[in-house]
Amino acid sequence: MACAAMLGGIAIAHASTILPHIMGYPLTTHHGIPHGRAGMLMIPPYLEYLRKSGPEKEKLQQIERIFKSIYGLEGFLKKLKVSTRLSDYGIKEEDLPGFVEKVIFKDDINITPGNISQTTIFDLYSATF
Repeated sequence: MACAAMLGGIAIAHASTILPHIMGYPLTTHHGIPHGRAGMLMIPPYLEYLRKSGPEKEKLQQIERIFKSIYGLEGFLKKLKVSTRLSDYGIKEEDLPGFVEKVIFKDDINITPGNISQTTIFDLYSATF
């Protein structure tokens, strides 16, 4: 596990992360959701945003092909018994503006596909209720 964690850290140091990952930080620090799970919770609404906004369609299709045999990413998470509803973790909608303020200043926003704004981040969090 230590070796895997080190390799993950090296990969992140070189490639950075994008929005779903950094949206997980407030979920971990303020609500104790393990960081891997917290980031995963934000991937389904982000993929839906990409479907609607248009960037990275080819990559999105690749992701959908990977998860197709298990009823999509949502089906995969359901099989793992991972709820993607933030309310199931004790998070309230009034927490969301504070989360947005903690995420919007991160440099990783600049490499995230799409036109990411505070409104986008708020809408992605809101989609999980």
